[in-house]
Formats: sequence, structure tokens, C-alpha cells
Amino acid sequence: YPNAEQALEALVAGEVDAVVYDRPLLRYRVRTGFADTLQVLKLSFEPQDYAIGLPTGSALREDLNQGLLRFGRGPGWESMLQRYLGDN
Repeated sequence: YPNAEQALEALVAGEVDAVVYDRPLLRYRVRTGFADTLQVLKLSFEPQDYAIGLPTGSALREDLNQGLLRFGRGPGWESMLQRYLGDN
């Protein structure tokens, strides 16, 4: 399917048995468009990490790293995950 939305629609229509996709994006799509009919399983085939690229020597690097560390360890992170991705 050309995109996750169409794959999920095919799943709802019974055309496919499952959709495999990037888990955070899949959780968001299901939460915002298919919450009443679909669920994302906790199963993971190949975990992937994300990164933010900056030019070598960027003055933003240290502030960005510190901000991500602070935010990722605080209640704001869990709140944001819940807001955009729902339970899981």
C-alpha cells in the first residue's frame, strides 16, 4: 500500500490480516483514525532508534542534548506520549 492510512483501511476492510509499520507512527494513525476498530500490539520486529542531525560543531548541540535529557526523564515526556500515541 502506498501509505499507512490505506494499509489500515485495508485491514479494517478485511483485505489483509495485519499491518507492519513504524510503531510510533502506527500508534498515532490508529489513535487518530481507527481507535474504535484497531489496536497496535506490543510486538516489535526490529526496534529502531531516532536521531537528530546537526552540522559538525553546531552551537545548538549541547543545549539540545541537555533539553532532550531533561524532557525525556520528566513527566512531560510520558504526558506527550499519552496525548499523541495513546495507551500502550
